[in-house]
Amino acid sequence: MAHTFLVVGLGSIGQRHVNNIKAIQPESRIIALRSKQSSQQRSEIACSGKIDHIIYDIAASKQFDIDAAVLCNPSPFHIEIALELAQRGIHLLIEKPISNTLDGIDELIEQTRKNNLILLTGYNFRYSESARKFKHLLESGVIGETLQVIVDTGQYLPDWRTNRDYRFGVSAQENLGGGVLLELSHEFDYLRWFFGEVAGLYADTSRTGTLDIDVEDNVNIILTFVSKVKALIHMDFLQRSPTRLCKVIGSRGTLTWNAITGEIACSVPETAITAEYPDKIQTDRNDMFIEEIQHFIDCMNGVTEPCIGRDEGKKALEIALAAKLSARSNQFIQLNSSKSPGHDSIEKQ
Repeated sequence: MAHTFLVVGLGSIGQRHVNNIKAIQPESRIIALRSKQSSQQRSEIACSGKIDHIIYDIAASKQFDIDAAVLCNPSPFHIEIALELAQRGIHLLIEKPISNTLDGIDELIEQTRKNNLILLTGYNFRYSESARKFKHLLESGVIGETLQVIVDTGQYLPDWRTNRDYRFGVSAQENLGGGVLLELSHEFDYLRWFFGEVAGLYADTSRTGTLDIDVEDNVNIILTFVSKVKALIHMDFLQRSPTRLCKVIGSRGTLTWNAITGEIACSVPETAITAEYPDKIQTDRNDMFIEEIQHFIDCMNGVTEPCIGRDEGKKALEIALAAKLSARSNQFIQLNSSKSPGHDSIEKQ
């Protein structure tokens, strides 16, 4: 069954999704919504030959019978557009983070529930085969009880997209939802996926001044899960060698996942187990995004249930916002299901 997709935003991730939709479903129609202020000419858009129509206003999308939308524009503009589309009965895949504030998210969740719509947030490590393998090993108990989690994630921001001045990109601008905490919020999602709900956190953020940007470029967090396990998280825009590591210290051994290469190392000294999984089950990073779009289509068609719940994008955002609040207030911020950062009900202790 062919679908008509609306892709909002034609930056690098928007173009990736256009190409992947056409790779999976060549007969699909793609309507692209982009800003009139964009400096990109159509000839500069790598996927331009795969787009049926380009529009410049959300109202113009009403002339098309759209089944699903993929929102790839800056996060501060996600919710307003998503709410309008949900009211029109359109399924939604929203790139991470779901927004830069909590405003309107509960309304969006309720609207999609009421209209029986798919609402996915684009945390693509959910579709990483190595991440699934790592999670399976954790749950198998091979390293015993989880005692400590250590995360190290960073990449030099100017190297992200070398064909443009990084200072004018989304990642570098607060008003576009930039900064380490929102841009690298994948860590918050996969940590919840691996270890469960978060009880609270303490965070320190800084702007080193080396990048000439108006957002934090260096973050350190002590995060406590409901299970009492703690995670030490470092994230930055500074490391010249791209790094994305998750190390778990267990009562019997250690398990380490390299999210960039897909390699997993397991060491259990008392049983002489030293195993490595260097097969990089997904050798192409785009495989995750292909699987994500296929999953979105399968969910729309009723073939499977969403692997990311409607509220999970909100939960990852709550962690990022709690970290911002903790850094500003120099306090431990408690999170739970009924009290969220950015609202009057947040607890500080």
